[in-house]
Amino acid sequence: MVMNRFLPVTISAILLVFTVPSCKKGHDATESFNVNVRMPLEPESLHPMFSKSSFAIQIASLILLPIAEYDPVTLQLSPLLITSIPTSEKVSDGKHSGGNVYQMQFRPEAKWDDGKPVTANDYLFTLKAVFNPYVNASSWRGFLDFISEVSIDPNDPKKALVYIDSSYILSLEVISNFNLFPAHIYDPENIMSQFSLEDLRDKTKTWTSEQDTLLKKFATSFESPHFFREVVMGAGPYQLDQWASGEFIRIKRKENYWGEKLNDPPLLMRAYPAEITYRFITDPATAESALKAGEIDVMGDVSPSTFVKMKNDPEWKSKFQFATPAILQMNYLLLNNRDPILADKKIRQALAYCIDYDGILNNLYQGLANRTVGPIHPSKPYYNKELKPIQQDIGHSIELIKEAGWKDTNGNGIPDKVINGKKEELMIRVEITGHQ
Repeated sequence: MVMNRFLPVTISAILLVFTVPSCKKGHDATESFNVNVRMPLEPESLHPMFSKSSFAIQIASLILLPIAEYDPVTLQLSPLLITSIPTSEKVSDGKHSGGNVYQMQFRPEAKWDDGKPVTANDYLFTLKAVFNPYVNASSWRGFLDFISEVSIDPNDPKKALVYIDSSYILSLEVISNFNLFPAHIYDPENIMSQFSLEDLRDKTKTWTSEQDTLLKKFATSFESPHFFREVVMGAGPYQLDQWASGEFIRIKRKENYWGEKLNDPPLLMRAYPAEITYRFITDPATAESALKAGEIDVMGDVSPSTFVKMKNDPEWKSKFQFATPAILQMNYLLLNNRDPILADKKIRQALAYCIDYDGILNNLYQGLANRTVGPIHPSKPYYNKELKPIQQDIGHSIELIKEAGWKDTNGNGIPDKVINGKKEELMIRVEITGHQ
């Protein structure tokens, strides 16, 4: 099935209601405070490679910490475990000739929960874990498959060269925007060190019986409940404190965190609350009541209509702060170009012209979303501001349908057309999916 992004999309802002004081704890402050956050669903695990919940990623990223992440204010990729965002250099010779290489330097201060240093070997280990054929990490594997090789500097264990042989617009994100795992914690028997990344990436590679047993043994351990809910260790500013099933997950700020020693650390490494408790409250009305009663301090993922109603209510407005920070998220339609109806460009265009974009923005999103012309965020410097989004034009949509040869031949009110010897009515099945 060939899927094609339908260009008219919207970018939303995350909607937050919170009671945290505006004079929040500064990086050097000694005052301590705790925060209770409403979470609509309980995640099945805090293992970022396997969890299907976006809520789990929010928590895990404060514990494991990505190598680099988008700053929540500037939306620019910010170095966390590395000293700076690496730049691409063209490779002119050798087996990677024509490709690109990135030099990645891990921070000298970076340490895991147990005090051991974060090194380039942990980076290589994470990739090896992804490409272990028995590890169920298909989403990560598809994303990281562009990485061809990782070479660790023999004189500096915190320095690595990362090669990408093919041209890819998101190559920088590929090499840096994922969570890193400590090899000595997640692979205490050092199994994956016995395999090369090149061999693991080779889909035609055959393994000996002993190698196969070792790969299965690691995969079983790596995907065990032990690492899903019990041991979640990383280099982030927080550590898992308690998980009460059906009730909450609590993380606690680390003492003497290495990130505090950095000069002007990135925002995502500044641990303000001493404790963050994520309370599972599925029902929106129950969550609102909990917010009013002071049982939770922060409530995100509020529906636009509820957000506007609460913000305009004098009682709510006097007690809470409301925020709509921009996020790197978009809503879009995917079209199956192999469908006999959608294979026609004019029909795809007709569909684009019949959508009520202003109605979606004003009614569904209450004016809290913006149009864009493609998958590039408008905040990016390479976003083409000259391109204008399609506006609804029912008349033009009907003309395009006629031009494509569709007309109502049986008087039932639906245009039809003979395609591949079979009469088809102009009907499209729409499937609506969401995320957790």
